[in-house]
Amino acid sequence: MAMPLDRTGHLEIARAGEGGWDARLILPDRRRHGFELNWDDGHSAPDLADGLVAAVLPRAMRHRLTALQVHGRMTRGAVWRLTEFARVWNSWLPNTWAATEILPDEIGDNSGSNPAAPALVAWSGGLASAHTLVRLIDGLAPGAPVVAGVIRLTGLRARDDRGIEQARRAVQSMGLAFHVVSTNALTNGWVDGGIGRLPIVAAALHAFCDRYSCGFHARSTPFQAHRLYPRPGPALPDLFSSSHFAVRADGGFVSMPRQLSDVWRCPFLVDEAWQVMAARPHADRLLMLLANRAAGLRPRTTGPAQPGPWCALRLPMRDPAVAAESEAIFLNWRTKRRWTWVCLAARLSLHRFAVMARDHARWLLAMARLGKVYPR
Repeated sequence: MAMPLDRTGHLEIARAGEGGWDARLILPDRRRHGFELNWDDGHSAPDLADGLVAAVLPRAMRHRLTALQVHGRMTRGAVWRLTEFARVWNSWLPNTWAATEILPDEIGDNSGSNPAAPALVAWSGGLASAHTLVRLIDGLAPGAPVVAGVIRLTGLRARDDRGIEQARRAVQSMGLAFHVVSTNALTNGWVDGGIGRLPIVAAALHAFCDRYSCGFHARSTPFQAHRLYPRPGPALPDLFSSSHFAVRADGGFVSMPRQLSDVWRCPFLVDEAWQVMAARPHADRLLMLLANRAAGLRPRTTGPAQPGPWCALRLPMRDPAVAAESEAIFLNWRTKRRWTWVCLAARLSLHRFAVMARDHARWLLAMARLGKVYPR
């Protein structure tokens, strides 16, 4: 029996000092991929490579590396959690991602962490992250920790560095520290098309682990989406935590109309959410417009006009996240029997009929041994 080839990559940390991280992922064929993470307040980077490994691991898995030799120090909790992260994605699509083993040069858990330190929130400017920020600050989440800082990560999407100074003034007026973190993830292709941006966000949160005890980010997809077929993929936010710094996801169960209603007291957050949504894909813009109509709210001055009644018919229900958000918007519609509500009801009825027909077809083909075993 042939033994698998040893495909070990190396993660070298070129800079880990004041103002940022600079690392190199070296593949077995000696190709080098540079990853950078810089922040504006000049504080020193932590002496742990937990965040860097979280950011580069998806590319190592995509390149089918059997092991990743980390030339640095990691906590024991981060090693086993990130190893489990790779195993789960390998089980999900074994031909796409490898179950990369993580091998740090040194493991040390005595990092001098402070469990009583406040929390940090990643705020992208979108509605979901704005709602996470308001939920934690206002204590709408049971057992919410004290929030003392916000990070704004640039370099993950096009034009996500606009209005930074205005955002800084708005966040600081709320009594919170504002940290701007930049990365070359978008230009150098570090954002994996399947896993998404969360590993980069987790790395940015880990960069401040010496000041904060935990970091929060908004959940990327609603919980209901994971009950639909096809599923959007494994949801593993807690596996980016280390032995002394927790990374937690918030949200995923509140509808967009409810999010808008909760955030409405903060005009800047609402205006920023409209601006960010204008640059997002077409489906996200439609959902935002429908949510605003469902909540019965008037858009701010920077927001677009109310949607026409036919916009609901253009929703791409093949995306499980869009289908779940549409159902939640429909159930939380305040003033019903309007044309937009009727169009959304018709679109959802067509979608439910298509799902039922597809499931019955898959079930019959599986019984006739002409297709995969139902339901997977």
